[in-house]
Amino acid sequence: MKKNIYSLRTLAGLLKASNRRYLEFISSFHDPTKGVKNLNKVTHNVEVDNWNYMGLYYLNGEDLDLHNLLAKGE
Repeated sequence: MKKNIYSLRTLAGLLKASNRRYLEFISSFHDPTKGVKNLNKVTHNVEVDNWNYMGLYYLNGEDLDLHNLLAKGE
């Protein structure tokens, strides 16, 4: 492409298309922060009215089975 004032319209179109592709690319990134917060919430122990509730430990067989049931919606 020639570098003169007459090629500005073509250059603007190319740059606009490039920016659109870039914005589509970065919008496809997944933000896991909400999932990490929820995971921390269910894996920590909680005390409510002097009752202790243990968090889930996903490497434990029973807790893993419970998690799989909940994930399936059963």
